[in-house]
Amino acid sequence: MGHHYGASYIEHTKFRDAILNSTAAEVTLLDGVTSVVTGLAAHKSINEGRVVEIKELWG
Repeated sequence: MGHHYGASYIEHTKFRDAILNSTAAEVTLLDGVTSVVTGLAAHKSINEGRVVEIKELWG
């Protein structure tokens, strides 16, 4: 199960249901991109030893 305590299964099930039922997913593309950019900023901050603002990477 990992460290998500089943969250991945629940997320995948809800995403599948949205596809099968032609309904909107709970999480948007913008939500996903924001999450990835936040992670990139965190890694850049660690590597450079400074605060990295999201707007630096949001291009």
